[in-house]
Amino acid sequence: MDTLSNLLQMEEKWRNEWQEKRAYEAAFPDERPKRYLLDMFPHPSAAGLSVAHCRNFVGTDVFARFSRAQGYNVLYPMGWDAFGITAEKEARQRGIPPAEVIREHAAKYQKQMQRLGLSYDWSRSLNTSDPGYYRWTQWFFQLLYRRGLIYAESHVRTWCAHCAKVLRAVEVDERERCCRCGRSTSQIISREWFVRITAYTAKLDRTLDALDWPAAMKKMQRHWLSQLRDWSISRRRYWGTPLPLIHCPTCGVQLAPELPVRLPSLAGGPLPTDLAQVPGFCDTICPQCGEPARRDEHVLSVMFDSAWHFLRFAVPDSEQFPFAGEAAAYWMPVDLLVGGAEQTNFGLLYARFAGMVLAEAGYLSQTEPFPRFAQQGVVHGHNHQRMTKSKNNVVKIKTLIDRYGADACRWYLLSLADNGSSIDWKNHDPALRGAHKWLRRVVYLSQLYPTPADAVEPPLTLPPDDITLQFLPLLHEAITQFHLYHYMVELMALIKALRREAHASRPESWRWAGTLSILLRLLAPVAPHLAEELWQQRGFAGSIHQQPWPVQAHAIVGNPPHAGL
Repeated sequence: MDTLSNLLQMEEKWRNEWQEKRAYEAAFPDERPKRYLLDMFPHPSAAGLSVAHCRNFVGTDVFARFSRAQGYNVLYPMGWDAFGITAEKEARQRGIPPAEVIREHAAKYQKQMQRLGLSYDWSRSLNTSDPGYYRWTQWFFQLLYRRGLIYAESHVRTWCAHCAKVLRAVEVDERERCCRCGRSTSQIISREWFVRITAYTAKLDRTLDALDWPAAMKKMQRHWLSQLRDWSISRRRYWGTPLPLIHCPTCGVQLAPELPVRLPSLAGGPLPTDLAQVPGFCDTICPQCGEPARRDEHVLSVMFDSAWHFLRFAVPDSEQFPFAGEAAAYWMPVDLLVGGAEQTNFGLLYARFAGMVLAEAGYLSQTEPFPRFAQQGVVHGHNHQRMTKSKNNVVKIKTLIDRYGADACRWYLLSLADNGSSIDWKNHDPALRGAHKWLRRVVYLSQLYPTPADAVEPPLTLPPDDITLQFLPLLHEAITQFHLYHYMVELMALIKALRREAHASRPESWRWAGTLSILLRLLAPVAPHLAEELWQQRGFAGSIHQQPWPVQAHAIVGNPPHAGL
């Protein structure tokens, strides 16, 4: 690991081994207590993963690795929010189907996530544009329709001709311009489908206090609920989940009897702007009277697509149910959701609504899908605006991994600031070099004294005055509470203390082996590649990511009673 090339080869070696051994796949059924951890899944785009994405993902990965070390059966999946205007616009510009755009970008995202060492269970990956997924999105729509929660109505809407979409109020600035493209907007009359979410306003407000969310987010959602309007869920586009409705001149609106209503494939030519332009798509037969009828030409909004996705991860391949009862009962609710506060009034609210409806319909035993939420702060780019592709200020994680390695990037992202704090990303090369130096200090400590020949397993106990044990309570408290910045502060303090101790007096080899075994297990969630490499170099048995979490009284190795949270 003396050169960058050696470092990148080492990281790739361990990633390949973890993938070959399918090290991070969740088990069901299983007797262990479960822990379901979730990131807000992204829209794959040409830009690839940014450091803003990765600041979210790395923190959750640290908690996932910590949870496995505690003995939990961890479900930590990832998927793709694949429908929407971004992929459709790129497909139109490039002259290819949107599905091809998504396949290309999703593969890029997955490769970059794997390079960063994110321990997702890829066997459960889902894609909202897959018919096997949106079949059940349509099923959920029809459930709402049967329960009287879907209706159509004409409204005056703000329209962006450049983006070819109806805009929400929050997507329009004070000068009546589109926040996405900066162009002027106009007003149109649009007939749309709505969800009667206002019927749940009181219940959504009443149960908010019981959630372990940041106080500011609960206040934000409560304010939004005080002025809530029904949820517009239909769009006049091509790339989306087709509404599963049929319009008959005689019988009126009917539910499509067979799901999925498939999005029509395109044989070539220009991409249609909506489903009405696809020859033959709207022509069908009324399931009630058998006479000619028309399919609805709308698609569902991407927010509707993702409102229930957390349930599908439990059984992503089921063709009989959107989510199997036993698996959903075991995994739900999500134990920790990590993301940005910008979803408080949209994605989080709609997921809460979906959970309530499904519980009332008897499909779930609990109503709240996300009882605990950890907020990640905004990352601002060089122009002091939120880091997004549309603001042309994205810093790609691939560039930084190529330059410094994945573990140094992880170290730096975790040590920037408290989870919920916003940060300005400027020229951070010096700080990333500093992160690399911290990792080299751990390498130095690991190689300082040789491991005894018989120390395949480190000693089970250490003297109570061992300096490593003195840091464990603070480290355990910080990671348990998802205060990862504080965890990094304590971890760096421990490394400095061990360097001082090692220079002051040479410890006995057996004791140093035990001390290092604790240090490396504390390092493993943060720098998983390096921790695995050093664990093997010391000659310790097994993978470090299969070792139990150290507790205050002693360093546990082998098959101990795992420490509770």
